[in-house]
Amino acid sequence: VETCIECSAKKMINIAEVMVFATKAVLHPTAALYDTRAHTLHPACERALRRIFTLSDADQDDLLSDLELNAFQEACFGMPLLPRQLRGIKDVIRRNVQDGVTDKGHVTLSGFLYLHTLFIQRGSAETTWAVLRAFGYARDLRLERSRLPPLGTLHTDQSCELTEPALYFLRKAFWEADADGDGALSPAEVEAFFQRTPLPPWAHLPAVLVPRSGNGRGVELEGFLGAWGACCYRDPASAQEALVYLGYGGGRE
Repeated sequence: VETCIECSAKKMINIAEVMVFATKAVLHPTAALYDTRAHTLHPACERALRRIFTLSDADQDDLLSDLELNAFQEACFGMPLLPRQLRGIKDVIRRNVQDGVTDKGHVTLSGFLYLHTLFIQRGSAETTWAVLRAFGYARDLRLERSRLPPLGTLHTDQSCELTEPALYFLRKAFWEADADGDGALSPAEVEAFFQRTPLPPWAHLPAVLVPRSGNGRGVELEGFLGAWGACCYRDPASAQEALVYLGYGGGRE
């Protein structure tokens, strides 16, 4: 139950309000985004918003500048924010999230997530849904298939392989994810790598194809790329979807 309201058709009490809340519950369901018991965003919603934040971060500094916030605003709502609106948003974040806004006035990921949590808590889930839909998310908080490039029809004697641009993207992403610079991804680094995707692309593949730690150091580049190649061969649709979630080609193909 998202909303409880006293009404009466006989006495004409709160009829319009019931229709408004019923429409919001169908078109902009809060339950899909927010856990009202834990008072937190659902993991699927947080993953989607993390990805949107990263795609909106044009200079890849893990912050949203005023220019990036306005580009995000125009992409989602068709109009930029006024200077006073920007200041108001940042003031709200500063008051509630210690590291939500930097000294230079740039919004961090934690501030961005808090803002959407606040929208939902204040009964404006439609704002977060507008953002999600602008970036291609459906009601199940996965990208709509129509937003992904067509794979075409594969014949029984054909298979899919990663292209050179895709391999370059994955190599670059691997080294960026290797926070400690040891040439391998630890379990924590692998988990962080896939924070923007519903599941790793090999989640449904046989265990033998899942990349494993080598020499106790973590997943090395060769094994990482090998697992992607196996996934592309066995389940090209999942591999393609995961690449788009990670931002390949801009993340909107």
